[in-house]
Amino acid sequence: MFFAQLEEFCRLVQEEFLARFNEVTEISTSTSHALAFTETLMLCPTLEAARACIRRELPAALSFVVAVQSMQRQLKIGNFSLSSQAPEFQTRFYLLACALQEYLESLRPESASFRKS
Repeated sequence: MFFAQLEEFCRLVQEEFLARFNEVTEISTSTSHALAFTETLMLCPTLEAARACIRRELPAALSFVVAVQSMQRQLKIGNFSLSSQAPEFQTRFYLLACALQEYLESLRPESASFRKS
């Protein structure tokens, strides 16, 4: 379920990014930007609501995607693991947003940026 949500979310962000490519001047690696977007995304009940959120907050959505890439690196090397619990009722991207929120909150003591070598 997590990876299906990830794939669908990345597709939505990619579509919006390509449509507005010339407007994007920078992609933030700020933990606070990505974390704020996780909280917004978690509340989007439908695909259309998530699309509208991405459209409205594209820089934050791009920051979210970069943070997901960082989280995937940590998953791959075993420094982070996904929760096996999933609530019965959840919004469209709930598991994805919760996983990233948990990951970003685990970084808080270390730094304000999730981009690590």
